[in-house]
Amino acid sequence: KATVSVLNWVSPPRKHPLHCIAKMAGGLSSLVVAAALAAAERVTTGTAPWRYELDRTRLQMPASAPMENLKNAHGLQVDGQDGSIYLVYEPKEVYEGLQCLVKFDPEGRQGTGLGPVELCENVPHGLRYEYDEAAGQGYLYHAHNNHVVYKTTTDGEVVWRLNVTSWEHDRPEYWPFKPTEVAVVPGTDFMWVTDGYGSSYVHKFSKSNATYLGASFGGGGTNSTAPLHLNCPHRMMVDESEVDRMIIMDRSNSRFVWVTYEGEYIDHASVDESIVPGLARPCSYKILNGSVSVVPSLGNVQEEHGAIGIYNHTALKAAKKRGAPAVPMSVIAEADLLGKEGRQHPHDSVMLPNGDVVNADWGGHPTPVGPPKGALSYWRRLP
Repeated sequence: KATVSVLNWVSPPRKHPLHCIAKMAGGLSSLVVAAALAAAERVTTGTAPWRYELDRTRLQMPASAPMENLKNAHGLQVDGQDGSIYLVYEPKEVYEGLQCLVKFDPEGRQGTGLGPVELCENVPHGLRYEYDEAAGQGYLYHAHNNHVVYKTTTDGEVVWRLNVTSWEHDRPEYWPFKPTEVAVVPGTDFMWVTDGYGSSYVHKFSKSNATYLGASFGGGGTNSTAPLHLNCPHRMMVDESEVDRMIIMDRSNSRFVWVTYEGEYIDHASVDESIVPGLARPCSYKILNGSVSVVPSLGNVQEEHGAIGIYNHTALKAAKKRGAPAVPMSVIAEADLLGKEGRQHPHDSVMLPNGDVVNADWGGHPTPVGPPKGALSYWRRLP
């Protein structure tokens, strides 16, 4: 009961003066009134001091990446040097001149398309930013579900491409291999590639030339006596609050799994669906300043309540040591508030330095609320 009262994350419905105007507007077009109502009504959510308001004026897509061609908004990253926001998405249709890597300014205003059309092929999914100290520049790593991984500059120029289709015959024990994320290990020349949509393994590659380094772990399963049996290792990222720590989003097992840089199991924390149904099946985990994390989630198995959790990262780690479930400080109830617009499946989110949250929605499966769609949302943190 205490948890429910603390979260209190859905704003109660309220009347707006324009409803009265609409009732009296005999000659006024109903479309004009509807547009005015949509523009005037505020959408707020969350628990103070992490309370949010939807800002519909931001995240404008460029002509080379039209919103109407966006099927699934999949991956987001923030440039650690200049604060730019990067998006990768799966298009409905691939055509010459299309760009599926989009760069927004640090405030999430107008977007700019980057890169060749090949970055639109093979289902773009995961995106990772890395600043390479030795090279003195930033890079992006793209995981495409149909067996391809790219490394590009932050301008979208391809450095190398990795195609793992040969693994069907060369390494059949790891097939199918459908990459969902890349995690670069700090201070090393290697990276991990998660196979969230294939065989649920995580594989080690060189970040310089994409050579397989002969190490893999995971594999499908839910056996509690083998804690590194994974079921959709959807994302993997560095836990910057500690040395030699990485976090895996073991999505279909609804848990966060901590491993060393070499992939050795340390611990895990589970999500209790009974506390907030929308936070089951977490997709991603981004940490701001080592203390606050943003976690977009698909929600319960019916996918009716997809939401974005705001966690105290330190408290979450303390809870896992006690065997307690992960409980958020606040929840952005995206599907409950915007589900009828098609925004139902939070798939990746980033938190900006001011606490604002940018979210990417997967189109996903239809729910009782209605048909879903791939979408972007900017949630402005309220004072």
